Amino acid sequence: MPRETNERFVHAPDSEKAASCPTDTPPANGEELRLTDEQIERWAHLLADGEVEFPPDLHESQVADLVNKVQLRRRRRLIQWLAREIARYLQRENASAKPSKEYK
Repeated sequence: MPRETNERFVHAPDSEKAASCPTDTPPANGEELRLTDEQIERWAHLLADGEVEFPPDLHESQVADLVNKVQLRRRRRLIQWLAREIARYLQRENASAKPSKEYK
């Protein structure tokens, strides 16, 4: 089954990707990277999709928040997938079931 993707992350111009992602080099003077709430949401989306690696220079107070958001996205995705599979199974079972003679 193909993986669902969000178009704005997949086909974003390089300048937009660079603006939403930290650089490969750590910030000057040994400072840690601080992200806005919107950037954390974007990172969580990209990390949950496996499109980027975890940012090594992220400020330690934001690491737990980002990890929690990624886990939540993956958990929701798994639950949705399971619900769809169960619904498909039940639909196939109902379609292949023979009508009962009791209800005539």
